[in-house]
Amino acid sequence: MNWALTILLASLLCLPHVHALSADYAGEKLTVVIIHAVLMVWVWMIVVPIGMIIARYLPAWTSRPWYRKHVLVMLIAGAIPFIVGSVMGSQSQSHNHNVSTIHHNIGSLVIGLFVLQALLGYFNHWDNVRKWMAVAPWYHGIHHWLGRITTLLALANIPLGFQYLQIGNWPYISWAIIVGVIMSALLGLELRYGNARKAKRERDFYKAASEVPMAPQNGPVPQYEPGGVHINGLNQDQTV
Repeated sequence: MNWALTILLASLLCLPHVHALSADYAGEKLTVVIIHAVLMVWVWMIVVPIGMIIARYLPAWTSRPWYRKHVLVMLIAGAIPFIVGSVMGSQSQSHNHNVSTIHHNIGSLVIGLFVLQALLGYFNHWDNVRKWMAVAPWYHGIHHWLGRITTLLALANIPLGFQYLQIGNWPYISWAIIVGVIMSALLGLELRYGNARKAKRERDFYKAASEVPMAPQNGPVPQYEPGGVHINGLNQDQTV
């Protein structure tokens, strides 16, 4: 979390410099553009990676549930700033038709994918409430991979918006360094804990299979929860 606070503090310290160099930004109020940029950097370069790490790797570190932590991070720290930033970006674009069509179109696509991701996440939660499915539904996998694709699109779109601030090369260099750190961290976590998560799932599965007695033929239907393996109606912790 220290690195996240460092990035946010550095962005705030650079705001006066940005204002001085970009005061003629197409007649648009620069404050709107700055708020849009800072919020998008916060969401896609700090919050979303943290949310992904919680969902994918927290079960390898602790036996405590990860699902609610993931939802709270993505909803409160992610969705709310993203909505505000999107409104600011839309307001800026509506008053300045010189804004890059590519940047605007990718941003619109990211907004649509973000909404779809939220709906898929809600369905995942609803599956948890109903607790009647024995296996994870097909759209859970879509939620996982669509999240990765949406994040990559958003990260690629950030430097396309830097050109309108007219403040030199430092934003691009900073973006490249931070993205490199994020990708390296995710790759390192996957190499370190990816197999551990798989091994843990297998151990839990065989342990449950050896300890849980066979249910009668007319016994209860196995229940489904996100991150659970179900053997004869007993839910065992497993990361999806």
